Formats: sequence, C-alpha cells, structure tokens
Amino acid sequence: MARPDSPEVIYLDSNTLCRFVIGKDVETVGRVIGAVDAGEAELIVSPLLLVECRGQPRSGPVDAELERRLLGILDNPRHTPVEFTRAVALRRATLPYVMG
Repeated sequence: MARPDSPEVIYLDSNTLCRFVIGKDVETVGRVIGAVDAGEAELIVSPLLLVECRGQPRSGPVDAELERRLLGILDNPRHTPVEFTRAVALRRATLPYVMG
C-alpha cells in the first residue's frame, strides 16, 4: 500500500490550534504551520478560534500576548478563515453523495 500524498488543504480544529498557541504540541503543529507558510498547503481556520482559545475571565486582565498570537493566526494571509455554519456543514455532508 502506497503512502498517501501530502494534503493540500488542512483543517485544524480549535483545540489543536489552542494547544499550539499556548506552547503545547508546538513541534507537530509547527511543521504544519511551516508548510502552510512555505506555500505547500492551505490552512483553513475558524474565526471562532479567538473566542475558543482566549479562555480568560471577563473580569480579569487580558493576556495581550495570547491575543496577539491568536490574531496572528487569524490574520495570516496564507490562512483561510471559514465560518462553519450549519448550512456549510450540511453542504459538506452531501458532497460525497453528489460527487461520487
């Protein structure tokens, strides 16, 4: 069995990106981010990343460095922000049936 080709489009969920931003799994996710930044793949991210990874109490001080890193991922021109709505999810679910 042959090894599959490298993916051209990569979807990283918020949990994966959150761990990367706070310094966990940096090597693994860092290789993916590096490949994307080198133009070898496209990274799809959700704007909800900012909300999901912020994890700071409303009344507490804002971690400006964390927010800077999160915005850096969202604002990177090589990263494609996609808002996953119910309609998008349902459309994606029907593609295997439509496309064969």
